[in-house]
Amino acid sequence: MQASHVLGDPTSRQGAARTGCGRRHPRRPRPHRQPLSGRTRSRACHVAAGRHGHDRHHELSDHRRHHHRLSWLALVFFLVAIPAVVAVLVAPHVLDEARAANRPKLDIAGAVLVGSGVMAALCGFTTLERDGFARPALSFAASAVLLVTFFVWERRTPVPLVRLEILRVRSLRAASCGIGVNALAATSVVYIGSLYLQNALGHSAMESALAIIPINVLGFIVALVGAPLAQRSPRLILGISFTLTALSLLWLARAPIPARYLTDVGPPLVVLGASLTVVFIVTTNQAVSEVGADEKGLASGIFETSNHLLGGPSA
Repeated sequence: MQASHVLGDPTSRQGAARTGCGRRHPRRPRPHRQPLSGRTRSRACHVAAGRHGHDRHHELSDHRRHHHRLSWLALVFFLVAIPAVVAVLVAPHVLDEARAANRPKLDIAGAVLVGSGVMAALCGFTTLERDGFARPALSFAASAVLLVTFFVWERRTPVPLVRLEILRVRSLRAASCGIGVNALAATSVVYIGSLYLQNALGHSAMESALAIIPINVLGFIVALVGAPLAQRSPRLILGISFTLTALSLLWLARAPIPARYLTDVGPPLVVLGASLTVVFIVTTNQAVSEVGADEKGLASGIFETSNHLLGGPSA
């Protein structure tokens, strides 16, 4: 009786398992798993590695995006905020016009417009390769609107930040265009040359830096002894210098893989170190040669803006 009760009792575990009654179903034996073949195991490993790599790629993308935001915040902080604070604090102590009783008002609106326009253009150039054309197009459009607004504002304000009539000075325009082309060549050589030395020839970062040093060495030497060149015919000097720069760039463009440094890379870098520096010396002198004494600072600012604005995005 007791045994039959146990066997027939659906509430007991043993009875439920043997009679098939109750809430719990009888355990089924697990099927025997066949061992994976070599190809199947390799494919499973590739799938798992791909998933891990995909997740890792997203983590790196998020990290780079966060780092990019921080870099732009740092750029704005160091190039806009700190110089503005220093200018406000130091100007009354070093500039006589800042201490004058009838000193002119500051063109704050013009400074904000031109600064924001240039920063928007630089943002578009730096994100063009990574984000496609959609987002940079918005930056370029914002830059165009801000800069056009700046020029309209400068024509109407009584005390402009930039007197636009200075742009009619022929020597300043020629010097600004010349230094822009010079900066374009210099930055491209350093950037693309570093990639060529590391990726194509297999040099380390330190070896690539040392290989490009001839540009700096020749530039330093020419800057010490080349001051008299500014007093000669600027057309002749600039014509020769730009010709040498173009020939050197063509020489580098035809550099083979593998290449020998002493014959394929070193000589054009030496020529570039001299020609780029001569252009800088002559154009710097020409930028302020035909402007008044009270506007030489403004002319120098326009000249340097052309230098950095065209040299940075060229990479």
